[in-house]
Amino acid sequence: MKTEGISKKKGEDFDSFYSKFMSDAKFQKSRVTFPLKCDISEPGRNLKIIEANDWIPMKVPISQVDRSIYKVKITKTSTVVTHRIYIENSDTDILLKYKLIKGKWYLIYYKSIFL
Repeated sequence: MKTEGISKKKGEDFDSFYSKFMSDAKFQKSRVTFPLKCDISEPGRNLKIIEANDWIPMKVPISQVDRSIYKVKITKTSTVVTHRIYIENSDTDILLKYKLIKGKWYLIYYKSIFL
């Protein structure tokens, strides 16, 4: 019983969470902190907050990003994971920040700059 309590206290595994997050749109929406703080600057779209009704599911996992075009930087701690996808010396930059909250991973911030 003690082992079970310790593993629950530690929280869910990020890689397992992320795999489901990217493959299941309903699960994905349930693991975004709405209203989601964001910085989206794209032609015809500038947002600082995304509401649940405006969420467009993400479909391309970081492992499938074309690294011949984009640079990818992954930073992990025990409670925060960031994914940055960008083109060096350009106005293309995506940043996703995930946080472990009460033992479950959530997307807490999203930046998307395409100018």
